[in-house]
Amino acid sequence: LKHPAQEGLPPVDPLSRGHKAMENDPLLRKANVEVLRRQLKPSEPEGEQSRRSVRVALFTLVSVLTALFVQLQFVWQFYSAPRFVWGCVGACFFISLIIFAVTGSTRRHMATLAWCVTISCAVGVGLGLTAYFRSAIFSHAYTNMRVYTDSAASQPAAVFNDAGMIMFNEGSKVEAAKSVGYKSIEAEGEVYCVAPIVSNTMTDVTPITFWAVGTGCCAKRKQFYCDESTNADAHGGVVLLRPEVLTPPAFRWLLRNEVDRDMYLRAVDLQSAYFGTTSAASPVFVRWFEKPDQFVAHYMHEALEFVFNATFIYFFVAAVLAFQVAK
Repeated sequence: LKHPAQEGLPPVDPLSRGHKAMENDPLLRKANVEVLRRQLKPSEPEGEQSRRSVRVALFTLVSVLTALFVQLQFVWQFYSAPRFVWGCVGACFFISLIIFAVTGSTRRHMATLAWCVTISCAVGVGLGLTAYFRSAIFSHAYTNMRVYTDSAASQPAAVFNDAGMIMFNEGSKVEAAKSVGYKSIEAEGEVYCVAPIVSNTMTDVTPITFWAVGTGCCAKRKQFYCDESTNADAHGGVVLLRPEVLTPPAFRWLLRNEVDRDMYLRAVDLQSAYFGTTSAASPVFVRWFEKPDQFVAHYMHEALEFVFNATFIYFFVAAVLAFQVAK
């Protein structure tokens, strides 16, 4: 056989066949494009990755601490010093405004930090108000109200107008056999339970001043197991506070349903019609416990638990957002 050059033919390059095969293979073409793109991509300045990590940590930390600070101010201070709390909120927004004014658009990362403070402050206000009106407000209110001891169930309601907790004498008890459950259509089928609190000095015609109450803890008739009503050692009541005592009308919708006095009044009307008892003109509704002060303390624990759980979730949200804006 003769070499192609001896026959006047151009020499055959074995690599050219491979290049033609690569050109015809779409996967190989795609791989070549990706390799070329990575080669042309500008490399990051030295130390940029570490600086980005610091920015992510800083943005996340500032966001979380700001939201936590604002929430705790509402939980701890809003009841006694609302102006101070709103002043703290205003200070957060003012600090953000100062950062914006000083840095302008020349320092992007400082402007991002200001946005972190602004957004986290707004988040803290929303979460703080929720924790306050759902739980913390009850702890503060009961702590600042009077505690009556050795009280009789036959006493008139006017004596206890400023009561937060009432300790009844040994002769007082919850009469579960005369309880009823009122199912409210307006409250999405919630059952409001009432049972009269009586003493051994009362008769069948004595008006009922005090009623043990609860939601979803009784049968339609004659079965009542709300809170510690089945505990023979329990003689304490946490008074169900009127909404107008707790908050202005604008915020009343934030309160939990256990202050829905109107529903309990309807349940009392049902009980009176069924058992023939007489209710006092202004009945006092209570939650029944052996140690009512421990129940009051749980409101603050509940508020703080909400705050820290919400902050824990917000930490991950803030970290994701910080990672996106720190590039």
